[in-house]
Amino acid sequence: MTKGVGHHRTPVGIILVANQKLSCVLESKSLEVVEVRLLNDGEKTEGVFEIRSSNPGRAGTVSIGYVSVPFVDCEYLEKAPDDTRTVSISYPTDSKILPIYRFGDNESDFFKLWDTQDAEFAYVESDYFGLLIPKVDKEATRKLIDGQSLDDLIVFYDKIFTTYSELIGLSFEGSGTDQNVRNRFFLKADQNGSKNAMAYYGTKYSAVVSASIEEFWLDVGPTNWGALHEIGHGHQLHISDETLAVSEVWNNVLCFFYQAIMFGKKLGKKGSKIRDMEIDDLITYPLKEVKDWGLIERLSFLVHMFRKAGQKSLTRFHQLTRKEFDGTPFYASGLPLVEKLMHFFAIDFSIDVYPFMKLAKALIRKEQLYEHYYVLSSVAHPLDHILFDRQVLPDVQEKLGLLFTTGLVTPSDLSSTDIKNDFIINIEDKILKDLSGDTLKLMDGTNVVAERKIRNKTLILKDIPIGVYKVFVEPTRSNVKFLYDDFYAIVHDKSKSNELLLSAKVMKEPLLLPPDKINFIGWRSDFAYLSVEPFRHLVKFHFYEDEPHTRFSGEKYSEVTIKNQKNEVIFNKSINGDSIDVGTYVIPMEGELQIEIFHAETDSRLKAEDPMLQELIDRDNKTNYFIANERGLQKKETKKEFLEKRFLKKIDIAASVIKGKISLYDRPFCIPKYSLLLAVEAFERFFRNKSVDKSLRDKYKDCLPPPEKI
Repeated sequence: MTKGVGHHRTPVGIILVANQKLSCVLESKSLEVVEVRLLNDGEKTEGVFEIRSSNPGRAGTVSIGYVSVPFVDCEYLEKAPDDTRTVSISYPTDSKILPIYRFGDNESDFFKLWDTQDAEFAYVESDYFGLLIPKVDKEATRKLIDGQSLDDLIVFYDKIFTTYSELIGLSFEGSGTDQNVRNRFFLKADQNGSKNAMAYYGTKYSAVVSASIEEFWLDVGPTNWGALHEIGHGHQLHISDETLAVSEVWNNVLCFFYQAIMFGKKLGKKGSKIRDMEIDDLITYPLKEVKDWGLIERLSFLVHMFRKAGQKSLTRFHQLTRKEFDGTPFYASGLPLVEKLMHFFAIDFSIDVYPFMKLAKALIRKEQLYEHYYVLSSVAHPLDHILFDRQVLPDVQEKLGLLFTTGLVTPSDLSSTDIKNDFIINIEDKILKDLSGDTLKLMDGTNVVAERKIRNKTLILKDIPIGVYKVFVEPTRSNVKFLYDDFYAIVHDKSKSNELLLSAKVMKEPLLLPPDKINFIGWRSDFAYLSVEPFRHLVKFHFYEDEPHTRFSGEKYSEVTIKNQKNEVIFNKSINGDSIDVGTYVIPMEGELQIEIFHAETDSRLKAEDPMLQELIDRDNKTNYFIANERGLQKKETKKEFLEKRFLKKIDIAASVIKGKISLYDRPFCIPKYSLLLAVEAFERFFRNKSVDKSLRDKYKDCLPPPEKI
């Protein structure tokens, strides 16, 4: 998050005529340089100059060939300086005074100064922002819409900044990563900006691409989505990944919740993007994964979940994520964004959004569901995917205060409808014997809605209130090995049949150990990864971000080549700096594989997630040669002791996941504990000649299923 810390600056208080000089002297023991910025209404006609303190008393001069307004940039410091910093500035005596308005000033005096000097610019400033206004907008500033005053303009923007800080969990009284910074955003015009955008947020200011700010920054009203959007960029999390790109979406989540606060119950009628946020067709006829939806549809996907969990969930997620970036991990740290959100809503707010994510074709790995299964949270599902009676639907939607027919509802939300239906669970033949006598429960969070002993293949649950429930089979020693294909019961109204086939696969390998993963980094961000999953017997290469580095356009930027034991090439993918043919490739691992990884910038842009694997990357060569077998990704010369140590680290990571989730740790039997047992057995097979490692089993005994009594 940048929060405009590079925008903060102090006006010198004058307007500098073209080619006139400004003289500056910096006196400081601790600060070597300050930047003096000459700003106007075009990035190409502005200038920035460094004034150094290395020559005490010697002035630096700055000048450009255009009329400009001088500012001194204020640096962002971790702590207050020990010395006084003085910047002495000299300017021509005939310079125009910059008209400056602050809250409570006399507007008549402000405009009088602007008029009498015929000043090219004026400036409005509060504790939260500075707005540079070009002369062309003087009359629009004098007569703001709806008769509003400059004080109203300041209150409007201050409210945006304070609301955004509140939404993301920042306050001046907070501590650590929750402490706010007292800085100003800088807002202006830039007639030289990219014509592909209406406005932009940059590291030094945010600007509308125009010579005028009238229709953008002077639109003083909560429907001004453009201003909300650009200011939102400074407050958003930078958490895009291959599962969901949110760089132009996350700031819109803040826009939405700001309008929700401002409009209250009138949000449905007054909200800027409400009509464009309908996603019923996208989840009813899912042709695209949510990562490929449009910007507003992706906004709607996120808003559906955060709105259901409540505004506090948005705040909490920002706080946890900032702490994660600062080195304090939480239970979902290191996971892709959509998986992180799934676990977050379930654990922190007892809302299960997986079935909704499934409708949106979100990329959730099955191994994450093996953990998620044990978190008993209420399933929130789109209303119109539960209630099909279109005569009843509008009334229920209105009573629940839902903006969309796809608004997420839990069974308790729907209890007032008194609509019930039967639900049938058919148990797959091959698992029926092992499940016989076990208890099957229909769960709404921790509440048991229905409960049956498994005696027959078919269970009929009568008069179940409509909603979505988790089908939970109480874990035992005999059934803990089952990986259920689907464990949700969607109970619709009478117009829809209600049935689930409870099927499962048997876990035979430790599938929950972390894979060996290497990330490919480009000019802007990660663009691909290669992962080796020996217990799944596969290698995956995922190229997900096109044009990884345009400086390498037309030439090879990275390449992955995989050969089998016969030295035959079974996979090759070459990526130029401007390649756009993204895709996911799964290569079966039948026996040992040779993997060649080329990256044009191996020295700094090829990174393994595991620090031990990172050690194996040769930074001096653009091509690295690996082998992949049942013990993971390695070099030919990698020693057994290294592999043993790395395998133990994977076991420890898997154990820490169990310890970090009460829903797993407190259960004697659960899939993650069973997977850890299989991992320990694999370690003993690889590194202990199949002998039991008692010390290892004792170390993790609280994360393993209890031993069977003889």
